[in-house]
Amino acid sequence: MTKQLWIGCLLLLSQSLFAQFERFPGAVNQPSNPASDEYNPFSEGVDSLDNELGDSTDQIIYQNTDTINFEKVVREYNLNLEASAPKFSLDDVHQYQPAMRTNEPTRNLGNNGTPIWNLTYSPTYYEQFNTGLNSFDYYTIDNDDVKYYQAQRPFTKLFYVTGSERENKFSIEHSQNWGRGLNIGASYESLVSEGFYDNQEIDHKNVTAHAWFRSKNKKLNVLAHYINNKFDVDTNGGIDLDENVYNNDDFDRRTSIPVAMGTASKLYKGKNAHVQTSYDLGQSFQVEINDSISDTELVPRFRVQHTFQYRDDFDSFRSSELEDSYFENTYITDSLTTNDTLQVTTLSNEFRLKWLGNKLVDSSLVRQNFLADAYARIDNIDLGMIQGFDEQLTDIAVGGSFRSNPLDSANILYKLAGEYHVVDYRQGDYLVRGEAGFNFDNIAGTLLGFVELSNQEQPYTANQYQQSHYQFSNNFGKLNARTIGGQYYNPVIDARFTARFVNATNILYYNQNRQPMVDGDATSYLLVSGFKQFQLNNFYVNAEAYYQTTSDEATIRKPEIVANGSVFYKGPLFQNNVFAKIGLNGQWASDDAYDNYDPSLDQFFAQEEFTYSNNPQIGFFTNFSLSRARVFLRLDNLTSFLYDQPIMQAHNYPQHDFAFRAGINWVFVN
Repeated sequence: MTKQLWIGCLLLLSQSLFAQFERFPGAVNQPSNPASDEYNPFSEGVDSLDNELGDSTDQIIYQNTDTINFEKVVREYNLNLEASAPKFSLDDVHQYQPAMRTNEPTRNLGNNGTPIWNLTYSPTYYEQFNTGLNSFDYYTIDNDDVKYYQAQRPFTKLFYVTGSERENKFSIEHSQNWGRGLNIGASYESLVSEGFYDNQEIDHKNVTAHAWFRSKNKKLNVLAHYINNKFDVDTNGGIDLDENVYNNDDFDRRTSIPVAMGTASKLYKGKNAHVQTSYDLGQSFQVEINDSISDTELVPRFRVQHTFQYRDDFDSFRSSELEDSYFENTYITDSLTTNDTLQVTTLSNEFRLKWLGNKLVDSSLVRQNFLADAYARIDNIDLGMIQGFDEQLTDIAVGGSFRSNPLDSANILYKLAGEYHVVDYRQGDYLVRGEAGFNFDNIAGTLLGFVELSNQEQPYTANQYQQSHYQFSNNFGKLNARTIGGQYYNPVIDARFTARFVNATNILYYNQNRQPMVDGDATSYLLVSGFKQFQLNNFYVNAEAYYQTTSDEATIRKPEIVANGSVFYKGPLFQNNVFAKIGLNGQWASDDAYDNYDPSLDQFFAQEEFTYSNNPQIGFFTNFSLSRARVFLRLDNLTSFLYDQPIMQAHNYPQHDFAFRAGINWVFVN
């Protein structure tokens, strides 16, 4: 048995380590009480089986007085006007890379800021128009990512990271109330890096501005925000792979390795203006603030809501040279330069009616056992490409949902949601999803299950693509998917088990010739995973393993086994003056013929020439909590000192060599 396979087995037995499990911001590993309000799998806008569980070990961090004060003076809201306490813990601050914060394992192409692809499969349903150019989606700020606040005192959040190859990430967010009816805020994010390989420089910028007006009687709410996403990324097409490249004495000097494209780059610019106006009908009552001042509170029962959205998305692929070898056997214009563009402008109007089902009992707010809503959305879409291609589309969708409320019935939870597209390009598309959850007790644990049926048009660029190197004109059948899954958590053994089974026809993939293909036959896919946390005082071991199999490996190409883990200390240091989290993390995947990536298509496509045997990827991290500041250090890819061949992120895209990142996350309350 090879050394790599031995290490892979150890990873599966939770002796190896991985930092990726800690998902999206504020999302951590395990629940202290899955039936509690903090763990609310059926809250609006949250998919119960795709959302992280809470972490019982968070509580040690909240002993810090400054953090408690911050949470008392600031409340965070989403577009559904649901309140939550802002998360500010040690658990996720060092996982600042989007590829480390996904619900299931993903990888980038060897540098933070490069395209991200999933190591597992799940059919993704898009409510609105989807171009199919999705490899940078994890880096964008979208509507659901914008947070609104009610802040008794103005606050500012700062985040800064510096690392190898001049990687710098900086973000700042500020929010404050103006009077008692208006809150405003803005944020800015920047990620730049020279990259570890030639022509891998990145420059990401995200800007948001938001405002929330609430009338004195709390019935009228106007939420507005503006988002600007811009990514300017050099795309080298991967290294120029040959059999001797890894044995080259200069391989450690990554920038000296030949790459497929030396001048190519991608540019994405997205603008999004969003205005949501709602009016609540319900019962008002007065709450005394002191002997002379009172405030009006509202128990909303019905909500009438209108949302207007303007989006402009511009995507381009540029190259100042004719890359004959990379685009061999593809359509090429006579020009020596490439400037492919795709622009999509969308005007959207949505009308929604909600039955909130609230009632006032004994001067306190008590929710009834349901929430229902119905909506209609009209999208007008204008598309333009090079080659003089232009098209206008209309999309009308209707839908609704009905769910129980865990605040009123914590033991049995259920939710049903659906959507149907009426006309034009997506006529006949639909989604139906049913969920049910059972919180048994503190011994038997929690069981969640779901069934999802979807039928949707293929991504637009798979059917219609008119660019310099590729020209498609297809009429693929709709992706029809049937998915069933579940998740069981047992608090006694502190373990979680998940399963998902998909049976689908017309799954889209790109073959070795980089042509979009669908298989009309039904393809089955099974994923099972398990997570276990071991704890001894303040020492923890987290171990997670994924097993997946499919009936058609040409259609769904994923590694059979992926293992993640981390081992760390989390607790007080220096006489309880500092809280720390210090440990190792790692990932390992079984042998697989990983897909290649074509930046001009912005697609991952199949290759069968190479099968990669992966070494484990291990890193060291340390976090410290100092008042409202979180300071961290990462040492990534420590295994590069042990192995000559690098870990492959995708075909022709090796992982970088050893790298460090150090950063700080700080909140100021004025």
